[in-house]
Amino acid sequence: MVHYIRYLRTPQVKNASKKALEISAVAAVTTDLGDSFLAQDLTLVARVVDATENGEVLCLAEVEWKSHSRATKIDISCPSKFMERLVTLHVSTRDSVSATLTSKSPAVVDIWSSTFHLKLKAKAEPLVERRLQSHGRVPVRIWEETGDSIARHIWSVARKCEVFLTDLEDAQDIMQVNVDCAKPAAGSSLQRQVLEWGEDLDSLKDTKFDLVLVCDCIYNPESSVLLVRTLTQISEHNPKLLIFVAFKRRHDADDVFFSSLQKTRLRVIEQGFINLPHVMTDHDVAEPRIETFVYQA
Repeated sequence: MVHYIRYLRTPQVKNASKKALEISAVAAVTTDLGDSFLAQDLTLVARVVDATENGEVLCLAEVEWKSHSRATKIDISCPSKFMERLVTLHVSTRDSVSATLTSKSPAVVDIWSSTFHLKLKAKAEPLVERRLQSHGRVPVRIWEETGDSIARHIWSVARKCEVFLTDLEDAQDIMQVNVDCAKPAAGSSLQRQVLEWGEDLDSLKDTKFDLVLVCDCIYNPESSVLLVRTLTQISEHNPKLLIFVAFKRRHDADDVFFSSLQKTRLRVIEQGFINLPHVMTDHDVAEPRIETFVYQA
């Protein structure tokens, strides 16, 4: 199963002296829903990185994640000569550092803090960044909120097109952070909008869509039925619409989405799967993979 490094407490400067600045944070290595922790020993590498364009690594420390831990403390010391520098704290495994330079997906996804100054009591905001490389192109930067919620995440943006990003009202702030961070290609546009699944789509009736991406949205059986209703409404106004569904199977309730779709005029025209890089745990009965389906009316 793929695991993610998460900040349980974002970096802060705890002590400052004439010789050194002491930075502290708390991290965990969990699955995407945070429902299980990495059950093996792992060496994490914490790097304090200059937040300017040069990206210089100012100092680093190795931290040991112990099997079946729920958290690990990160302590790192930086020379006082870097006082007042604007920095970010990057935590990765030894392997995932090189993965940021290629399109290879790591088994443990690394994390970047928001920026903060190297001075006493300075603290990073409760936002974190993922930097994902795609076939040698400019990295895709995705901002997330910290905390236990599985909401307020966003996916990468397609090129040369008009894109609508939708989510609930409480996710709009973090969506705007990502919209501001994105750099759409020439001729492309990016908009965000509140969307409650199952509601009437009067505001979108005159908007033409070619493709709808449904990414890991079907884990809740009650809301997935409402999602099917929304997809059906969109397809009625867009007869050539393609709907691409990608998800990681978690439980039998995932089937509610597909059984509901079978009652509509939407039909599967293509399907496949993508094997995920992973670390096997006691919770895994098979190697994890992404299942994909393409629907059309």
